[in-house]
Amino acid sequence: MARLFIGIFLIICIQPDLLGQKMPRTPNRTDANGMKQGAWTILYDSAWKIIENKKAAEFYRQITYSDNLPTGVVKDYYRNGNVQWEGMLLADQPEDIIDGTCFYYRPDGSLQFEAVYDNGNALGQLEYENNLPKVSSWNDVYAFGDVYWNREQFEEAARCYQMALPIAEKEEGQESGYATYSMISLSVK
Repeated sequence: MARLFIGIFLIICIQPDLLGQKMPRTPNRTDANGMKQGAWTILYDSAWKIIENKKAAEFYRQITYSDNLPTGVVKDYYRNGNVQWEGMLLADQPEDIIDGTCFYYRPDGSLQFEAVYDNGNALGQLEYENNLPKVSSWNDVYAFGDVYWNREQFEEAARCYQMALPIAEKEEGQESGYATYSMISLSVK
């Protein structure tokens, strides 16, 4: 009897791992006016079309609404539970309007690229390989830092400038005076 109980217990505990990532459940509620409110989980097929069937879902989104508008950080997930995308949305109907910095990830969880948007307009993008910037020149990373700088996101700009320094040193065999000057001036602020 004890073996049967232990066997059933182990099957119950191991079952989610055997079936893959279990998708979260949220209320997905609307108010009396039909406006989305609170936490929602939205299922998508491989073409990013909204579906109801959990078994057919390739992606899912966790999003919070207030009066039909997204609030806070929105996250899209691969079926395996790894984050696929995270960022801020001004709207998600009829289409996503991204605002600010967002991150795209590969199915294995590694960073694919980060991008900066302003009211749905892409301002810049930085691709990654092995979680490091994949660029042809240090100027690419530096220019992406300038996108942040122009948006007055100084910490993010400094991060990009710092990433550009070792690339510049490798390319030029020495530190770039301009990059060094910029980092000194950033650290003083």
